[in-house]
Amino acid sequence: MAIQRNPGQWYVGGTMAAFTGPPPFGWVQRIDLDTLQPLATSPDLPCGEHVWCGAILAHAGGSIMSVNGSYLHRLDPDDLSVLAERRLPVDRSHNGLLALADGTLVTKDLRLEGQGGTTITRLSASPPPSAAPMSARRANFMSRGEELIAEATCGSSAHVAPARARTPA
Repeated sequence: MAIQRNPGQWYVGGTMAAFTGPPPFGWVQRIDLDTLQPLATSPDLPCGEHVWCGAILAHAGGSIMSVNGSYLHRLDPDDLSVLAERRLPVDRSHNGLLALADGTLVTKDLRLEGQGGTTITRLSASPPPSAAPMSARRANFMSRGEELIAEATCGSSAHVAPARARTPA
């Protein structure tokens, strides 16, 4: 995955595959867009031994955020050192990462057919993400074969309204 933080500031991230040998790990690099050479590289980022590409984003608070396997990392945008690390509440690969307008982070785990419902995890942005330890709330969403719409509201606590089936037009 590749993102741009500010003009000329490009980052790439992913997971090192480890089907045999040492456990896998996530990584992020700040790169020179002309040469594609790394300008900074994160330390190996734990991923809970999950092999999946994960996601990165440039947070409005200034940090680079990386979700990889069952971990979320807050990285310094210049040297990519780890500012905070959070093991997510579900020990599965995560493959989505969004920042809401208030700075709250939302991620989801990856499930294949027959592995149960997807878990969406909300990580609080209060206090500001650049200095805060990360705390999580989660909600489970399940699909039963038909298209479902799940509604969630996020406030001081996560609340998930019952899913309802969408009627095909």
